[in-house]
Amino acid sequence: MLDRLHSLIPRLSSRRSIPLQPLQSEFVRITLELFDFLRTEWGYRSEVTGAGSFEITVLFKAKNVGVEIMLADEGWIIPKIIPLRNGKMPAWFDSSLRDLYTGFPLEDFFEFIDPTWKRPEHRRIESPEDIDDELRGYAEQLRKHGQPLLRGDRAVFDRMEDQMRHGLIVIYLKNWTRFVERVRSGFDGPFTEYIAGIIERSQLESVLKIWKGNRANDPVQEIQRIDNIFDDCTEPLRWGAGRNIMLPSPNARRWWRRPKWLTGSLREYFLVHGQTKT
Repeated sequence: MLDRLHSLIPRLSSRRSIPLQPLQSEFVRITLELFDFLRTEWGYRSEVTGAGSFEITVLFKAKNVGVEIMLADEGWIIPKIIPLRNGKMPAWFDSSLRDLYTGFPLEDFFEFIDPTWKRPEHRRIESPEDIDDELRGYAEQLRKHGQPLLRGDRAVFDRMEDQMRHGLIVIYLKNWTRFVERVRSGFDGPFTEYIAGIIERSQLESVLKIWKGNRANDPVQEIQRIDNIFDDCTEPLRWGAGRNIMLPSPNARRWWRRPKWLTGSLREYFLVHGQTKT
């Protein structure tokens, strides 16, 4: 048996890698050229991942900092700074499947240190010229102002996490408020959209409870007020009960409730699949 396994290893390891698409190849080439100073001046290592997939990523990394440039499936370029631990990428979730902090957009740092900086207009990437136009400004600004960031200054990373935490709380609370108002007035969307609203509330909780930052101005009372409205117009469901039930992640269990007044496809789904607590 072991001999058979060993005989497979050369064949598996020698398989040819899936080639990049032409635009993906240009993206990798241009990114490595524009950000080459990370390797030559800062000693960062580079790696390319995603060959054969719809998202290609060029990652420059040191011991505690990663500069990630992604070409997403939709044709958008997404530059991001990632806090690393001994060169390893952070986890997306903790053991309770709560969302963890995984970094921030590079443009957020630029806007923080240089209010006059204007980020390149985000547009769909269709040519090598588009790639160069979008990334050149990021590379030049990072080389000019990125020293504290690239050396992993803890104070800078803490400040950026606090800034991102605050921004996400504002966004998640606004979306949660709109969702609860829809539930109170008679939710008319599909079940998947309802679950998405529940998940977003759990994401708000993760940012509130486990992300680092100044909690003095957290809108705790406003969040509680909206939660109370949601509780008043819904009834709790038995977690995991029902036939073929779709569930949000376990950290959303607190908000796993259905509207007291069911309408449309939501009514049909919950009457067939969901079970309320007795």
